[in-house]
Amino acid sequence: MLAHGMLPEDGKILVACSGGADSVALLRLLRELPGLTVTCAHYNHCLRGAESDWDEAFVRALCEKLCVPFYAGRGDVASYARDHGLGVEEAARVLRYAFLRETAASIAISRIATAHTADDQAETVLFHLLRGAGAAGLSGIQPVRADGVIRPLLAVRRAELAEYLTAIAQDHVEDSTNADEAYSRNYLRRQVFPLLTAVNSAAVEHVCAAAERLRADEEYLNGLAGDFIQVHRGEDGGLPVSRLSALPDCVALRVLRRLCSGADHAQLARVLSLCRSENRRAALTLPGLIVRREGDRLLFGPELTPAPLPRRALIPGGTLVLSETGQALRWTDGTICPKIYNSFNNFFFQSEKLYGIINVATRMSGDRIRLAGRGCTKEIRRLYSEAGLSAAERVRRLVLSDERGPIAVQGFGAAERCAARPGETALRVEILDCPPPETAD
Repeated sequence: MLAHGMLPEDGKILVACSGGADSVALLRLLRELPGLTVTCAHYNHCLRGAESDWDEAFVRALCEKLCVPFYAGRGDVASYARDHGLGVEEAARVLRYAFLRETAASIAISRIATAHTADDQAETVLFHLLRGAGAAGLSGIQPVRADGVIRPLLAVRRAELAEYLTAIAQDHVEDSTNADEAYSRNYLRRQVFPLLTAVNSAAVEHVCAAAERLRADEEYLNGLAGDFIQVHRGEDGGLPVSRLSALPDCVALRVLRRLCSGADHAQLARVLSLCRSENRRAALTLPGLIVRREGDRLLFGPELTPAPLPRRALIPGGTLVLSETGQALRWTDGTICPKIYNSFNNFFFQSEKLYGIINVATRMSGDRIRLAGRGCTKEIRRLYSEAGLSAAERVRRLVLSDERGPIAVQGFGAAERCAARPGETALRVEILDCPPPETAD
């Protein structure tokens, strides 16, 4: 069970226990192993009201019965998900692991054990496959992570753990959300894998075996990428284009992934295409990064984020030039709103529904807007997050506001409360690109 170098030298392990069958089995199994000192941690996600509190009370009582030290934490996952633009499952994972790491550090424990099983591994691999993942994603859940998280049950089936708990007469709690097939993983577990198992009874084991082989391949190819960087990276932090281009794609893309943190496969492929093109001077913008080709050098530098644009009043019937962004805003009264128009940089407003002076700036903290046709009010910060805008892109986007708040967001549209309808006489504001001012020789 404790393969892959999972066992720490001091024998101390913090077990993450939700109260469910798998984590209760993990707690019981590790407690019985000689030479281990087991501590338990439970995180209350506060998503299911009294049911969540019952789970915490159950784990606490179990630890008292087993004489296992117990630590509990809790957080408002729903609020965290909303504030950070995350799904509930992802927000729960972020908060849970943060609590586990903080708890382990506070009591000087270097290993955190979670109860992921072979079934979890197979579901994860299939989930990643459906999302178009490469070898890294198809390697699935890692048995041992660099941050000390270990998965002792990764080769064990859920059914085996259920049999073990029955044999020792140990009860557990059931999370009611596990039956909700609106969650993708639950749907895979309850609908897809039974069909796969009907085709091949060893489907789960075979998927897990494939993930293990892919993990070995991934480690080898990453090793080649690391060796290349160590040998060829210069004092300028760059790489020789000719040597990078000569690598097989599977290695070259891994080299770039190490140096372009946050870039996806398509973005890395564009960088590699740049290296293999005849264009010897060019640049690409990646998340938080500028990649430049200068002859035979590929250079990596931070993306320069411009300062936020201060609030300025638009000129009624005139044009406001924003030299910082190379744009201008033109105000035109008495325009007929057309049936079809580009609402992303060309806005038509009902004048009588605007209040006070119209200003332009970049997003202010807490700005919210109900976009026409969207049917919901959102923070502009969240709109940017959902669109995948980089920090530099966010501070270049213009926000129009009146005295009641935002009325339009560049690239997204106008507010429902004041957007003109086709055929209405409207106030038109256009966002235009403008040339830089001329300078004297």
